[in-house]
Amino acid sequence: MIDINRAKGIFDRYGGIVRTYQLTEERIYYADIAYLMNAGLIEKVLTGYYQWIDPDNQSEGTGSFAWIPLCVTMATAIVHRLSGILLSANIPTERDLRLIIRL
Repeated sequence: MIDINRAKGIFDRYGGIVRTYQLTEERIYYADIAYLMNAGLIEKVLTGYYQWIDPDNQSEGTGSFAWIPLCVTMATAIVHRLSGILLSANIPTERDLRLIIRL
């Protein structure tokens, strides 16, 4: 069983968000992570990322990292759109540039 004060100290050192490998380096393993999650002290915000839940701060908690997958999706769409436009012609036309900017 992990000491909760020790876990909070580790999360505080890393700014409240810790990656799985950092927890492993601190000798906090999956059973400890599961215990902290079941106790409602941390949450998984992305694959490999955990966040300490501060009950006094309502701005933190579920969904505070929800924008990251959206940004990745949008960036992928933009790159895909750019590659389609730029591969269709060697030099983008003024219309192509307007489409890129409108994205």
